[in-house]
Amino acid sequence: MLVFPYTTGFAVLLTTISLLFGFLLLLYFFLNKKSDRIAVFSKNPIASFSLISIFACYLVLALGRASLEPEAFLNWGRYHYIPMFFLTILLGAIFPKILDIFGKIFDRGRLRVFFVIIFIFFLMTQFVLLRQKAQSPVRTEGRINSSLLSFS
Repeated sequence: MLVFPYTTGFAVLLTTISLLFGFLLLLYFFLNKKSDRIAVFSKNPIASFSLISIFACYLVLALGRASLEPEAFLNWGRYHYIPMFFLTILLGAIFPKILDIFGKIFDRGRLRVFFVIIFIFFLMTQFVLLRQKAQSPVRTEGRINSSLLSFS
């Protein structure tokens, strides 16, 4: 019954943590010389494949939904989980590099446990939202205008 506070709270928590770590990564890349930096994406074909797949999924989704009204375009529903699958692969591909970068600042063991806990919260939030959408009486995916159904 308390699905909305749970998902909203964890969405705020995950967004805050993502922004914080993103800011720290940005500082890392700006404040270190190029020769001293750990490369996150270069020479990593799995990360490249995941980024291209995420972009392709959202491109296909946007083109497929372009003929619908803006309300349906913004409510992609269950199709959002296909790019999330590739995002999970991307995070797994760059995780050791990110661990090396933040391992210079924080304890590596505790940092690994922290990232695992955050990932479990992320998955729980996604599964709760999926279950919530499955039980919702409102369906916006694939809506057809009633004028297209009349044959006269």
